[in-house]
Order: sequence, then structure tokens, then C-alpha cells
Amino acid sequence: MRLLPNRTEIGWTPYAWLIYLTPIFFAPLPNPAPWEFPLAIAVTGVFLVLYFRFFWVAGRRQLVIAWTTVLLALLYTPINPGASTMFVFAGSFFGIALRRADAVKAILLVVLAVAIEAWLVPLPPASWIPAIVFTPLIGMINAHFRENSRANARLQLAQEEVERLAKLDERERIARDLHDLLGHTLSVVTLKSELAGRLLGTSEGGNTGGVDRETIQRVQTEVRDIQDITRKAMSEVRSSISGFRTHSLQSELARAKMALAAAQIHCDVRPSPYALDPDREPVAALALREAVTNVVRHSNALACTITLRTVGAGSTGAPGRFELIVEDDGRGLRGASGSDGDRKGGTGLDGMRERVEGVGGTVQLTDCSHRPLGGGCRLAVSLPLAEPSAREDCRDDSTEPVPRRLGASP
Repeated sequence: MRLLPNRTEIGWTPYAWLIYLTPIFFAPLPNPAPWEFPLAIAVTGVFLVLYFRFFWVAGRRQLVIAWTTVLLALLYTPINPGASTMFVFAGSFFGIALRRADAVKAILLVVLAVAIEAWLVPLPPASWIPAIVFTPLIGMINAHFRENSRANARLQLAQEEVERLAKLDERERIARDLHDLLGHTLSVVTLKSELAGRLLGTSEGGNTGGVDRETIQRVQTEVRDIQDITRKAMSEVRSSISGFRTHSLQSELARAKMALAAAQIHCDVRPSPYALDPDREPVAALALREAVTNVVRHSNALACTITLRTVGAGSTGAPGRFELIVEDDGRGLRGASGSDGDRKGGTGLDGMRERVEGVGGTVQLTDCSHRPLGGGCRLAVSLPLAEPSAREDCRDDSTEPVPRRLGASP
């Protein structure tokens, strides 16, 4: 069983930090009571469970662990002054789990709690002075490195986005060239073969010019084969171009998870089976990309939840609707101005809304920052699932039908 997740940004250093627990076992010396060391081992065991669990969770669950550590330190420090080192661990937790301004507030509350306890108990100076000094020091160092790490992740994400757009432009250029060259050529071949077939049909009814009926029929068969081959080739060209231009929702979901991980935002994907029309899947994929981009660039969030589901479909034959919901625990729409305009409805969100409404869908952006434990934004995109008959009516006769894609857990 792994004690720490396999993430490069964590590494082995959390094991080294445990050296600061040694004062818990030295404080009872030189004349410990029989119950002091067993109690120290029990309390340390509880702390280690909280400590290692902290690195596996994100968002509010990290805050619960941090405040539980503070409570454990408050209860045990009057018995064992060496337990004041847990206040320092709690300060480091707040530096990792919260944004800088919120981390400062939480750390100041911890320092205030230490000062009040030191005055009421009272605690020896060797216990409360290091806690008051090192709790804000270590906490703010962690907050500083966290902000730098997130800034570097956003810069890396921006560079990857530039590279991705350059590749996308090149693929679009290839698609256009392929369509203009090969598509035009095959269209001309198809027209000429159709014309030849009509001419042979005319000659069959009139003067054949010495050509027997069997030969004419063979020529007509060959011309029909040419028409079938060229139509098939044109279908393959369209499929190739569609491969360049179509946005897959599953591949976009994988890219979203990578982007959130690069920005050190915990991603929780909640998929359920869904059936999305191929014409609407690129719209949903682009909406997911825009939503995740806004979370990474503007939300300053710690956790993000992505939900994919189908609602309203039942045995009555009603097609229902596909829903894409992206929620974060960031700062919401507060102070969203300037470069944060997309959080309120800048060009990115406007473009998303135009695409979604163009296929009969809706976009709803909700500010959840008023929640008691903090919120963020909730973006809900709803798309209608097309009737099967409608998809058949709109399908190009020269192409193969595209099977419906069922969503799966990533």
C-alpha cells in the first residue's frame, strides 16, 4: 500500500518532514509516567493517518484535515509540550491547500489559538514560542512555492496551447488542400463518367455506330463501376478531412485532465453512459475545452469536477438531453474583470454560447462563491439529443453512417 501518491511534485520530501515529530517523544523525558509513551504513540499514529491522507485528497477535504490537526494539537499540547510541532504541520497544510490570502487568515487563527492556549494553560515558553514563530514561517513558504508552481504550470499550459493551435492550423491547411485538390478531381471524374453513361444510353436507343448491344452493356457496367469507385473515394476523402477537423469529447476530456493536473487542480470526472449525436459532439468538446481553460486561467481553484450524463431519456422514446457540467471551488465571479473577462462572459464564453445555441442547446453559468465553505463557478451545458429519424434524414448518401458513440469512464 502506497503512503503517498505517485506524483513528481510530491516526491520523497514528506517522509523527511516527519523528523519534526521527534519532540513528542523527547518531551516526557527524563521521568515519563507509564502512560505517556503509549499515549504519544497513539496520538502520533492518528496524526500520521491525517498526514498521509492529506496528500491524497484536495479542496475542502484538505481543509478538514488541517483543522483536525489543529484540534489534535490543542488537545495534546497541554499534556505533551512537544506536540506543539503539530501546529507547524497544520500551518504547512494551510499553505498548500489555500490561496495566499486565505492561507494568511487561517495561519493567523492558528497562531491566535496557540497564544490563547499558552496563556490559559499556561504552556512553557519552549513549547509555544517555536509554534508561534515557525507556523506562519513554514505556512507562508509553502504558500509562496504553491503560487509559483501554479504560475509555472499556467505558463507551461499556455505554451502547450500555442503549440496545439499551430498544429491545428497546419492540419486545417492540409484538410483544405486535400479537399481542394483530390475532392475537385474526383468530382470531375464522377461527372465525366455520368456523362459517358448517358451518352452510351442514348446511342443504345439510336444509331450504335457499329457497336453491338453486348459491348454497350459492358461499357455501361464499367462506367457504373467508375461512378461507384469515385463516390467511395470521395467518401474516404470526407472521412479523412473529418478526422482532421472533428473534436472528440473523450479525447478532449483526456486533454482537460492533463491541463488540470498541470495546473495542480484536482480533477474529479463523473461520467455516466451517454449517447451524443456526432454533429453535436464537437460542440460539447469545444465547450469542455473552453470551460477547463477558464478554470485553469481564471478561477485559482484547487479542485474541479466534470460531469457527463444524459437526462430525460425514457421508454417513451423521448431523446432527452446531454449535460456537461464543470464545477470548481475557485473565487467564482468575484472581481472577474480584465483578463478574467471570460469568467463573466467574455469572447470565449460568448463563442461557446453561440455554438451551443446554434444546435438548440443552452449554457448556464452560476456563481457559487456564496456557499458557506466557499464555492466557485458552475458551468452547465445542455444539448438536445437528435431523433434517430432526423439523423437519417440529414445523412449524406455518399458516406457511411456514423455509429453513435457511447461515453465510457476515462
